[in-house]
Amino acid sequence: LQLPNGQIARTLWKETQINARRSRNVKVLLNREPRFGEVQYFFECRVNPASPPEALAVISLYSTPDHELLRCSHHTFVSCVHQEDEELIAINVTSIQSVVAMIPHFLNGQQHFYMVEQPGADV
Repeated sequence: LQLPNGQIARTLWKETQINARRSRNVKVLLNREPRFGEVQYFFECRVNPASPPEALAVISLYSTPDHELLRCSHHTFVSCVHQEDEELIAINVTSIQSVVAMIPHFLNGQQHFYMVEQPGADV
């Protein structure tokens, strides 16, 4: 799926078939709040028989960021826990803001992921 910013969002299903790049983690807007998730797959669904089909994505949400780390880092270190299949949701693809990198790290013995926006962009 090509986003308005030119980035390509891919799916877990496709990226596990071919050991490819990781562009399945996305930043989405849910209830006007930024959240992060891993795209499982895309599909079209006709919500109302009289309207055209809508493009949707099933994503596995990461937890909300660790608030203490976020505060101490002046909102520069966004650390989340991957919730696997516990937080699967379907969203309209227009809610996807960008592709992000979720880099693994350990915090208090538990695996977390920190978010990097614009992965691969030249600085």
